[in-house]
This record gives sequence, C-alpha cells and structure tokens, in this order.
Amino acid sequence: VLELFGTESFVWPAFYFSKTKHAVEARFHGQAEHYEEQLAAWLKSVEGTFQEELAKPFLLRARAIRAQSIGDLGLAYRSYEELRKLAVQMGLASAPLITHEWATLLWSSGQPQDSLVLHRDQEHRNQLREISHESLIRSHLSAAKCAIDLNELTTAEQELRAADQLIRESEQVSELVRGYHDLYRGELTLLAGGQDSQRGFDLLESACDRFEEMDPPFHAGLLDAKISITQYAIRTDDHVRMLQVLHNILAEAESNGCLEARARCMVLESSLFVSENPPLREAFDNLITRLHLINNPALLLQALGNLFIYSLRHLEQPDQAFLMGRLRNLQRVLEESCFQDLYERYIEQHYSWAIESRLAEFLERDNELTRDDESEPTL
Repeated sequence: VLELFGTESFVWPAFYFSKTKHAVEARFHGQAEHYEEQLAAWLKSVEGTFQEELAKPFLLRARAIRAQSIGDLGLAYRSYEELRKLAVQMGLASAPLITHEWATLLWSSGQPQDSLVLHRDQEHRNQLREISHESLIRSHLSAAKCAIDLNELTTAEQELRAADQLIRESEQVSELVRGYHDLYRGELTLLAGGQDSQRGFDLLESACDRFEEMDPPFHAGLLDAKISITQYAIRTDDHVRMLQVLHNILAEAESNGCLEARARCMVLESSLFVSENPPLREAFDNLITRLHLINNPALLLQALGNLFIYSLRHLEQPDQAFLMGRLRNLQRVLEESCFQDLYERYIEQHYSWAIESRLAEFLERDNELTRDDESEPTL
C-alpha cells in the first residue's frame, strides 16, 4: 500500500487493501471466479462515492494481474496502460514501480526488446533511485535478462556490472536479488561460451542454493535456476535423460503452484522436438495433451511453434492443420502487434525453411526420375 500511494499519503489505502486481501488470496489459490466476485463486490461498495476514484489504481492493478494469470495478455496490456496514465495523473509514488511491472509483462509476453527499452529509460531509473537502491538493482537485472534473451552480450554485461556496483554500495541487499544476480551472471557466462562454462554452471548452482536457503524457500527462483541449468545442459546431454529431468522440474513447479515456471519448462520440453534427434511420437502426443496447462499465450505460441515444425518434418497434414488452428486461436488473447511479432519469429521463419526443404526434396525426386529415364535403353 505504501509503495502505491507513498509514505505521506492518506489512510484510505489501508481500507482498500483489506477489501482486496481475500480476492488476492483467492487468485493465488487458483479460485478465479471467487476472485472476480470479490472485485465486483468491492467496486460496487465504492461506486458513486469519493472513494471510487481512489480505488481505481487498486482495481486496475488487480485486473491486470488477474488477466495475466489466466493468459489474457491483451487485457493485461490495456489495464497496465490505463494504470500507468492514472498513476502519473494522481502523482502516485509507485509510478516507476508500475512501469517496472509493465516492462516485466512485456518480457513475459515474448517482447524482450520493448521491455529492455523501458528498463533502460534514464528518467525511469532516476525515479527508481529515489525509491531504493534495491529497486534500481532489480531494474538492471531485469534489463540484463532481456539482453541475454536477445543475445546482446555487451548490453547484458553492462547491466550486470551496474548491478554489481550497486550491490557493493548497498548495506543490505536481499537474498532474492543476490540469487537472480547469480542466475543471470551464470546464464551470460554460459551464453558467451569459451573456457568459463563450468563457472557458469557453478553460478547457476549458487542461485539454486540462495533461493532454497531463503525462509521460506523461494520456489519460483529455484525453478528458474533449474530450468536454466537444464536449458544449457540440454545441448550436450541425452534427450531421453533430459525429458526425465524436465518432468521432475515440472512436477516440482506444479506442487508449488509456480505456473510461469511450469509453462517455461514445457516450452523447453517442446524445443527437444526441433532437434536433430527428437523424442518419439509417444512423447509428442503426451506433450500435446498437457499444453492446456500453459497459462501464458506467448509461451504457448512458442511451444506450439516447436511442435508445428516437428509436424512439418515428421507428421501428416491433419496434425499440421490441427496445430496451425491452435496457433491462430491465440490471436484473440494477444495484442495484434505482439502476435504478429511472435508468429513471424517462431513460425514463419521456420515455415519458409520447410517450404524450401520440401521444394528441394521434390526437385531431387524429379532429377532422379529424369536420370532413370535417361538410363533406360532406347528401342
């Protein structure tokens, strides 16, 4: 509440916080309908009163979080856009924190470039500096993660060095922040390659230890680190073993209610099907039946894209048509520009490759038939 309205603001926010407490708890326990009922009752109780204007930021933020949790990223975008404008108009102390959440949503929806621009905005960083050193450190770490996903190693290194400096200057830095610092430093080290690969894995293990030793353990970060370890190990390890590892991580994510980690784990599992030695058809069918568990449509598009490429190489047209239909259905829950960007990145580039591959096979068969005809004796 203090983050949203500022430490010197009025006391009404505490009232609104108590009103939404049970609704927020319901969301975290997956009771979406009850959550909606709580929000509707809360809004009705302040409708037409002077409290209604004060309640708007809470309602918009709750609606954005709720939309993101059920995979409606389009509604989440619109809610955050309205919330950011309202935060500026009302002079809320949390305006930069809301911008940080908006940037995180962009990253989560597969738009790391747009997220990176927001995180690195100098005015935004100056505002975060006024709030706390840790808020600024989180901004640098988030920017580093976006740069890693974009394979921009120089930018990632700059952001991590800035975070290093702030951590050294700060008297108190949470284990959560230190854990993600080790995680992203390890990812960057492994991405850069060379002689330091073991150091990269050591940093990822260090991140696991930090998250696990927190009281209580921070399962979301722990799973992020485990997925990262698996992602880099998968390049050299046996795919059958990696499937078992992924299924173990998936079970851990489900038991701890970490839906985002579960989704990213399944995307990583789908990437095995576009490798040179993909799993068997039985594993493909098993994954298809579990895709509904991915609550993030941007991640679902990536998983479906990988399986669609697999179908182009190994399956018949009915399977390909089914997957393409699932892909196109995601248009209604993603912003149009976001869908087009993801579709081009994960589908069209691979699809054009498939067309060229099929054309090459056709020409090769045609050439073989021509050579056979020429080799036959003439009567």
